[in-house]
Amino acid sequence: DAPSWSPDGSLIAFTAFRGGKHGEIYVMRPDGKGQRNLTKDPSYDDLPAWSPDAKRIVFTSNRDGNSEIYVMNADGTKQTRLTHSGATDYSSSWSPDGSRIAFWSDRDGNNEIYVMNADGTEQTRLTNSRASDYSPSWGPDGRIAFVRTTGTGTLTALHIMNSDGSGLRRLTAAAANWSESRPVWSRDGSKIAFVSTRDFPVDNTDIYEMNADGTGEI
Repeated sequence: DAPSWSPDGSLIAFTAFRGGKHGEIYVMRPDGKGQRNLTKDPSYDDLPAWSPDAKRIVFTSNRDGNSEIYVMNADGTKQTRLTHSGATDYSSSWSPDGSRIAFWSDRDGNNEIYVMNADGTEQTRLTNSRASDYSPSWGPDGRIAFVRTTGTGTLTALHIMNSDGSGLRRLTAAAANWSESRPVWSRDGSKIAFVSTRDFPVDNTDIYEMNADGTGEI
């Protein structure tokens, strides 16, 4: 689950559920060889994301009783807890310069997007909505794409904002019968790939891409 390329393309980090374990972070070469377990913890570890300099990996773990954000060196050493909210902190994304990390949390009673310094300090809430916001993806141009529920149950649409929470707008239509999720930026920041259930048959899941301004969906 959750594969993540290293910035230089030499390794892939991913989550594996092997031997009855709840989840471990592994790395491997692009040919699938050299697989190594980095976390080696009996708890749930998931959603690895490489830092831009490829020296660190941020991930989610519940090893201390609830889902929190952790970081470790690329070889698995110095696994360090960054969040201590007592709530659910989940799904991290690095800023382009590696100085900050975006994540979502329900610490204020609703799923919202937060940012913090890479050492866990200065945790700041960016969104303030009655809807649920999650799955932040920090783009090369400094903007953050994320998923927001549309007010029609669990249906979702993609949104985008500046790194300080300003300039928020919706990228995909708030449809009555489909959802979008998991935004991922192209390396040059010109396009965003995402998952959608918009096409027939209902609830069929496909991968789409669009320009970073929301145009040109294919």
